[in-house]
Amino acid sequence: MKKILLILFILVFFFYQTPFLGNVFAQGTSTEETPIICGCPSEINKIYQDRGTGETCVTDFATFKQDPTINHLWVEDAEITSQGKADDRARQFIYWVVTNGSIDNHPVLLKIWSTVRNVSYFFVIIVAAIMGVGMIITQRSNFNTNIKVWPSVMKILIILLFITFSASLVITIIQLSDILMKFFIENLGGKDLFNIYFASISQEKNYLDFVGCRDLNIRVQEAYKAEMVILKLTNVSYYVMGGMLILRKVLLWFLLFVSPFLALLMPFVFIRNIGWIWIGVFFQWVFYGPLFALFLG
Repeated sequence: MKKILLILFILVFFFYQTPFLGNVFAQGTSTEETPIICGCPSEINKIYQDRGTGETCVTDFATFKQDPTINHLWVEDAEITSQGKADDRARQFIYWVVTNGSIDNHPVLLKIWSTVRNVSYFFVIIVAAIMGVGMIITQRSNFNTNIKVWPSVMKILIILLFITFSASLVITIIQLSDILMKFFIENLGGKDLFNIYFASISQEKNYLDFVGCRDLNIRVQEAYKAEMVILKLTNVSYYVMGGMLILRKVLLWFLLFVSPFLALLMPFVFIRNIGWIWIGVFFQWVFYGPLFALFLG
């Protein structure tokens, strides 16, 4: 069910941003109008010459219209400009997610945890009372039988210690996983995937200065449409990856909040499995970050 919802979300997001893909010419770049000329890229003419098909890059619309099959005219395109900026915004989003760590020991988070901790202290009294009643009921009628109190006392002490230091333990594990994730991203080259710019110089201001251009040659429109699809998929991928990393941290915070209750589950066999489920889910999301970074590397 989760996979189906994720696929539907991607499709809706994709087609929401994507106008009809069969529309070859964006508004303002039709061959019936006079578009804004971008000029010929410096390396394009050499490519045309090497192909030996008579193709050439022209700089005026009248010459292009004489034979749009061999003449190449690069003009500004509003759709490509919009898509380029959208992809750069998505790149900035995922780059911000993977390079900026969260404040896991923020006072607001610790305040929520401390509230749960105080509630857990109250339940410890109930747990101790249940243990006491259990010892009384399970004792035999033989008055010479020794009542073993220390095991129960040790359990109560361990529960109190875990509740008191659960935040420190959980936050330490989360921070270690984040350090490992950052190590993989920085040393295995994962961060390079989020430093791809359209311009030749990698600068953040390229988002403001970027202008998209497109070749109006009628025989290269398939390449234009294919690249637009790839750019849109890249855009979706960046947001999905960044969203998953943010969701990971939110879920880990939620598990931090309920961590004091974990110690209250362990003394009772019939609810102990809930604690093991908490541990399994916690380490699943803890290792998700490092494995994600390792995969990117």
